[in-house]
Amino acid sequence: MTVDPQVMPASAPKKASALRLGAAIFGVLGGLVGLAIPLLGWATTTVVANLADTKGQLGALAVYGAPAASILGGLLALATPGVGCALMLANTIATFALYGLNNFTIAAFALSGLGCVLAFLASAKADGTARGEPRPLIPSLAPLYADTRELSYLVVRLTAGGMLLVHGIVKVLPMWEKGFTPVIEAFAAGSMARRGIEPAIVAAYAVFFLETIGAICIMLGLFTRFFAAAVAIEFVVITFIAHWPQGFTWSRGGWEYPLFWGLIMFAIALRGGGPYTLDRKLGREL
Repeated sequence: MTVDPQVMPASAPKKASALRLGAAIFGVLGGLVGLAIPLLGWATTTVVANLADTKGQLGALAVYGAPAASILGGLLALATPGVGCALMLANTIATFALYGLNNFTIAAFALSGLGCVLAFLASAKADGTARGEPRPLIPSLAPLYADTRELSYLVVRLTAGGMLLVHGIVKVLPMWEKGFTPVIEAFAAGSMARRGIEPAIVAAYAVFFLETIGAICIMLGLFTRFFAAAVAIEFVVITFIAHWPQGFTWSRGGWEYPLFWGLIMFAIALRGGGPYTLDRKLGREL
């Protein structure tokens, strides 16, 4: 019995629908943030006033039309993801062109940009262009790519878990000299309660656990989705409570680094451990 290679798997329509829904959500959110920038005075430059003075209605069209296009693109992504992708892309470009770089423009850019990517993937699924891996330009490399495809994901998981483990080791090393409870309590007071995170002692135990046991489990691929999702939530807190006020740049204490690693952990939670894991040996995962 032969299988027609052009027949899409039964799960493909469901995946395309999920991509369209995600594109719609992120496109609308990106547009709403883009609209809020001029309406609530979030812009850090005088670009809105300058546009109004020099270009009149054309300036207003640029300021309000771009985020409106993202909202419309998000809604259209449910039916025609290709058109939705183009409209959301317009907002991502216009946002930086109009306002420059600050927390809110980056948020609008990221939301609309992610919506654009999801809409593009949904469009590719609908067109049947995303059924498999692209053919390499050098055919002789195909076996190498096939053999190492999952190994590359293993490198990502080991790196993410290993980097997190280093942070955990740094936190627990003082316990050898000061004891377990005093170190936890000091961290709870200095890092949790000081930022208004309560109950501080519970949060401190969670951080120590995730950055040691959780990090090791992510590296080994044991209960991978659970621990990766939990660490992603930790990084959400780190991003928006500890680093958001400092802006984007990590060298100035901004949220660039924690958001980056939070998204990596989120991706691991979505993918799961992969083939080179204890989860695969057990035959079960979340």
